[in-house]
Amino acid sequence: MTYISVALRRQVIALANRHCEYCLVHADDAAFEHEVDHIVAEKHRGLTVLANLACACFACNRSKGSDLGSVAKSTEALTRFFHLRCPPKTGPVTELVS
Repeated sequence: MTYISVALRRQVIALANRHCEYCLVHADDAAFEHEVDHIVAEKHRGLTVLANLACACFACNRSKGSDLGSVAKSTEALTRFFHLRCPPKTGPVTELVS
């Protein structure tokens, strides 16, 4: 796991205005402190750069884990999770992976 500097953590949290970027709960309303999350996990070659980091509440960060998507029960199709920094219907986010 790559170290995320205090300055970069502050930048991520400020960019999100102290809201979880997944569920939008404000840090003041959360039971636990918000965390900085890799949108594309390091195990999937995600980089530790501002564009690939998100402010996440404890519950969202634990629920998402390092997953990139999930299999829909109704169709059994693999569906990629949305990406916070990219508009819908775009291709792979190659600038976030090594």
